[in-house]
Amino acid sequence: MSDSKKKTIGCFVLFLSAFFVCQSTALTLQAAQSTLHLTPETCDQQYRDISPADGRNTFHEFEKCSLCKLIVENSRKWNWREHYEALCTDVPEHAMQWCAYYVCNLVRCASFQNSMCTVELSKVTKQTTTLYPCPAKYVCWNCLQVPSEQVRGCFDSDLA
Repeated sequence: MSDSKKKTIGCFVLFLSAFFVCQSTALTLQAAQSTLHLTPETCDQQYRDISPADGRNTFHEFEKCSLCKLIVENSRKWNWREHYEALCTDVPEHAMQWCAYYVCNLVRCASFQNSMCTVELSKVTKQTTTLYPCPAKYVCWNCLQVPSEQVRGCFDSDLA
């Protein structure tokens, strides 16, 4: 067999391998989301007060910000009141327990439910304004106290 045919076969095999890895990863993510079943009852029973931080599944503050922001964005796209698990759309498998925990706490928070929040404009005059929709950085702070410390890149690009 000529060298050019070997290279062609090698490239084709490499392409097929990458294709199957990509397909299996996509199926794994879909399976993870489809096994997540969140309702008010499962939230009360499993996720409300128990943080998924068990040493094996810890998250950094930046990841917490990203996850919360994604959940808030999903809340504006999907009928989350009927399907809590829709809030975890596009969340990686390794973050699903954190997503369930956040969702179960967010759905009980007024800033999240109404997508509206009051923000203090001046500490001196105590002047406030109401924002609608409430930006993710305020929803995440008001409802989850995320981030718990100031982190570069955590909602830095948000205007409000």
